[in-house]
Amino acid sequence: MQIGKPKVPYLAYSASDRLCTYQFNNNLPGGVDTFIARTKHMKEKGIPAEDLIGYARSLKESDTIWQNGKYFGFSYLPDKEIIQARRKISQLFEGGSTLNPMLFHSLSKMEKELVTSIGQLLNAPKGFGGHFTSGGTESIILAVKAAKEHFKKRSLDERMQVIISDTAHPAFQKACELLAVDPVICETEEGYQMNLEVLKSSITNYTGLIVASAPNYPFGIIDPIESISNLADQHNIPLHVDACLGGMIIPFIEEITGAELRFDFRCHGVTSISVDLHKYGYCPKGSSLILYRNHDYGSGQYFVTEAWRGGVYGSVRITGTSGGQTLAGAWATVNLLGKGGYRKMTEELISAYHYTLSRIENSKDLQLISDPRLPIISFKSDNVNALLLGDQLEKQGWYVERMAQPDRLHIILAKNNISKLPELFDAISGIIDLEKSDSKAYYRNIRILKYLFKLLPHTRLELLLKKFASKNRNENKRWIYGLNGPLVSTKKKKIVLKYLLKNMNALDH
Repeated sequence: MQIGKPKVPYLAYSASDRLCTYQFNNNLPGGVDTFIARTKHMKEKGIPAEDLIGYARSLKESDTIWQNGKYFGFSYLPDKEIIQARRKISQLFEGGSTLNPMLFHSLSKMEKELVTSIGQLLNAPKGFGGHFTSGGTESIILAVKAAKEHFKKRSLDERMQVIISDTAHPAFQKACELLAVDPVICETEEGYQMNLEVLKSSITNYTGLIVASAPNYPFGIIDPIESISNLADQHNIPLHVDACLGGMIIPFIEEITGAELRFDFRCHGVTSISVDLHKYGYCPKGSSLILYRNHDYGSGQYFVTEAWRGGVYGSVRITGTSGGQTLAGAWATVNLLGKGGYRKMTEELISAYHYTLSRIENSKDLQLISDPRLPIISFKSDNVNALLLGDQLEKQGWYVERMAQPDRLHIILAKNNISKLPELFDAISGIIDLEKSDSKAYYRNIRILKYLFKLLPHTRLELLLKKFASKNRNENKRWIYGLNGPLVSTKKKKIVLKYLLKNMNALDH
C-alpha cells in the first residue's frame, strides 16, 4: 500500500487497509508519527475497530506502567477478579446518567446505598445525607458551597472566610477561588498538624468553614480533629474533614490495631466529610463521596433555576450529566469487597507500613520526614537531593512522588505495589551510592533557577520560558523544582506554572 499526499487532511482508507500494520512493523512510509498526525482530524469513514484498538494500545505504552507495581502514587487496584466482575456490572449502566434520578432509578438507588454504607462506616448519625461525586475536588467544592449557603443566612455583607492549614489539599484554594470566598491559610506546627493556637487566632466573625485533614496528603498526618471539632462547636462554625485519602482505611486501622483515630462524625463538630472511593476504597477513578451530618445542610450544594426557556432545572452536583458506569463500578467494588475484603487489605498494608519504616530507619542514608499513622510516608536523604533521587528512580522504571518544603520523596502504599517494596529500597540504595558526588551540582543548578526566577521581571521570565520550556514532562520538572522554596514570589510562581500548564496542554496544530 502506498500513501500519497491526501487532497484534504484525511487519511485515505479502504476496508482492506490496516494502518496499524505499519505502526508496528514500519513497512509503510512515515512510521508511527505519520499515523498519529493523520488521526488528529475526524475521518469521513471510521477507522476499523481492531486498528484503532491497536493504536490506543500504543498510546497507552507511553504512560507510566502503573500496573507493574512500581508505582507509588495515584493508583489503587484491587484483585483482578474484583476488577473483572465490576466491569461486567458497570457495563450494564453505560447509557445511564446520574442527572435524572426519576429516569434512572437504578443509579439513584446505587448512590443512596453507597452513601448509606460509607456514612455508617464513618459513624454518621440519623438524618445524614450525601452524594456521589467525580472526585475529591468536586466533593470539596461542594462542601465549601454548602458552607457558603449556610453562611448567607447570617446576613453578613463581607465575604466568607475558610480556614485551612498549609498542608490542606489545594482543592480548597481552588474552591475558594471559584466560589468567591477567602482562604485563610494557617501554618502548621512542627509535626505538620493544624496548629490549634494559630487556628484560634484566625477565627473571625466571617469564618464560615474550618477544614481539617484525615490525613493531609503531603505528610500522611491526621490533624487533631477532636480538638478542632470542639473549637468549631464552641464558635458554631461548620467543620469539614477532608478524608479523601484516609476515609476508607482509617476505620479498619482502628478496628485492627485498637488505635483511637477519631476523625469522623463521632466528633460532634464535624459537619461534612469528603472521602474518595477511588483511593483506599479501590473503586474506579472518578469515585468520591461528600457526606453531611445533616441532609438539610447538605442541600446547600444544590443548584436550581427557572431562568431559562426550558422550565425548572435542578442539579445536585457540579457536573450536570455524568455517566452511570463509574457509579455502578464503585457500588460494585464496595459490595464485592465488603468489610472483610477491606479489612484483609488493610492488614497487608499495616505490615508493609512497618516494613517501610524499618527500611528507612535502618538506613544510614535515609530519614523520615514525619511520623505518619497511615501508609503515606515521606522521607529524604542527607547525601543525595530527593528530587534527583526521584528522577533517577523514574529512569529505572519506578514512580515515586517528589515533594517540596522540604524536598522529599513521598510514597503511598497500596495493595498493588507493596510486593515491590524490597526492590524499591534496593534501587534507592544503589542510586544513592552512585549519585552522592553529583548531588551538589544538582542543588547548584536548581539554586541558579531559583535566583533567575527571583531576579528576572515578569516579561523577561516569560521570554525565558518561551525559549527553553518544553512540552516534555521530564524537562519541565526542572522548572517546577526551581519554584520550590521562599525565594520566588507567589505571583511569579503562578506565572511560571500557568505557562508550563499551557505549554504542556497546547494542541499540535
